[in-house]
Amino acid sequence: MPFRPVLLLLLPLASFAQKTVVPGSPDINTSRLQTGKSKFTIYYFKDNKWDVKGTYTNDLTIAGNELKFAVEYIDDKNKWYRSRLSIADAKTFSPVSYTTKGLKNSLELKFGNPITGKYQYVNGDKDKPVSIKTSEKFVDFNVAEIMLTTLPLTTGYKATMPQFYLGNSPDSVVSNYTIKDVKSFIYQSPKTGKHESWLLSLLEE
Repeated sequence: MPFRPVLLLLLPLASFAQKTVVPGSPDINTSRLQTGKSKFTIYYFKDNKWDVKGTYTNDLTIAGNELKFAVEYIDDKNKWYRSRLSIADAKTFSPVSYTTKGLKNSLELKFGNPITGKYQYVNGDKDKPVSIKTSEKFVDFNVAEIMLTTLPLTTGYKATMPQFYLGNSPDSVVSNYTIKDVKSFIYQSPKTGKHESWLLSLLEE
């Protein structure tokens, strides 16, 4: 008799649990990926006026078992930029390496256990080594957006996707992208008109 109330408490929790998608999960279908280079212009819209604020370029290539995803942002004055390059396994999305560069510093990471790398500074400051131990499975945050496109995004699909991002605290480097809901959607662009799409309710936590 004492065991029955415990079961009644646990069953509702299990029924609402979402699946977790990590590198190698069966939900990942890399045949949905579209390789190539895309360039976007970033505008600031106010008072019916469009002001160019910069450009955003991404470049996805797949060769053998290697997936490369390069991202670059440059402001409208060509004075500020940020570039990121991620390398991952082309089938599983397991992260291999990550590099980011900006005006003040750069960061290089190699994924393993531990994750190792270093910060380098343009002003000549001493390199800062990075060493992080984690037993969790995750995707590199830079490729998270393209990994989302490999998932079976149909109406009602829900999942949680752990992602790695190295911010100010090396003790909290893994957070979750949680897909709360997926709906069929028509996006109305003021520049290019109507586009059939999927609308994701996505929570980062």
